[in-house]
Amino acid sequence: GPEEPEVVGAVSASRRRLAAAFGVGEDKMREEYMRRMANPQKPFEVPSGEAPVHEVVLTGDQIDLTKLPFHVQHEYDGAPYISSGIDFTIDPVTKRSNVGCRRLMLRGKDKCGFNLTAPSDLRQIYLGCVARGEKLQASFTIGSHPLDTMAASFRGVPGDELNALATFRGEPLPVVKCLTNDLYVPADAEIVLEGYVDERGYIDNEGPYGEYMGFYGPMHGDPVFHVTAITRRRDVLHQTVKHGVGRKLGWCDGAPMGAVQSEARVWQALKMAGIDVVNVYVPPGPGVGSHVRVSIRKRTDGDARDAIAAVLGGMRTTKHVYVTDDDVDIRSNEEMDWAMSS
Repeated sequence: GPEEPEVVGAVSASRRRLAAAFGVGEDKMREEYMRRMANPQKPFEVPSGEAPVHEVVLTGDQIDLTKLPFHVQHEYDGAPYISSGIDFTIDPVTKRSNVGCRRLMLRGKDKCGFNLTAPSDLRQIYLGCVARGEKLQASFTIGSHPLDTMAASFRGVPGDELNALATFRGEPLPVVKCLTNDLYVPADAEIVLEGYVDERGYIDNEGPYGEYMGFYGPMHGDPVFHVTAITRRRDVLHQTVKHGVGRKLGWCDGAPMGAVQSEARVWQALKMAGIDVVNVYVPPGPGVGSHVRVSIRKRTDGDARDAIAAVLGGMRTTKHVYVTDDDVDIRSNEEMDWAMSS
């Protein structure tokens, strides 16, 4: 269009790119991830005048979501979408911040649909608001540090979930207070949509949409998000996430992000089970965490079975586990085929 927006996509859709976000080589990514998880960080507030995401502020009649690059993500999607939304809310009861990943479906100049059907903390928070007849304040970032998306899908950091973003970044997180609600968001984001989710509940159809496992999710009822302000950088980049692309799941943002987290959990589970683990690898093609390869130094004939039991017992998304001796490069498909055939 005439605005000529710049769109950046698939920023985390390879191990090389994700390793760059962590600031380490690919072979050190799991260790760096585990180091950061063991060293929690917290946010700190910066003034609005110092926040890059407040360089441009649009309110009232200036709000027009049709000028943002919503686009059809997959052939049979029900509408144009923005796939990179990270939602920020506060539980009105506990006063704790909640952060997650949500797609946004274009519904008008100042309205979006978004998916809130799967079990989540945000779903429970919103259902409580509906029962009390309350609106829920919400803000969405579009474009942020690559690790923010990874942190927003993580459930292992207790308390305020803004802390998770800081912990994944490995340093204190600069946040800024929104201008039309009482929420805090990363001050270095590209775009923020401020607003609220109305109290009417699941009243609008959303979907279908190409999901992360390469299949379409059906149309279903969902809430409506109303935008009260758009803030952004002057030199804004509009991020899109490559999501569900059928038989090319390894090309999606979720594949390396899910793989690193799965590998770290598997490594810890095997260590706790007393397995002499040498390496863990989650291949990208089958989807997030579906297949796990493990190489071990076998001390008894039962070690491989123990390793399989430990992985399947602790990883609900894992479907197949392959265990080899330590002389097999489990990152090589050729060596894995050789090991399986011989």
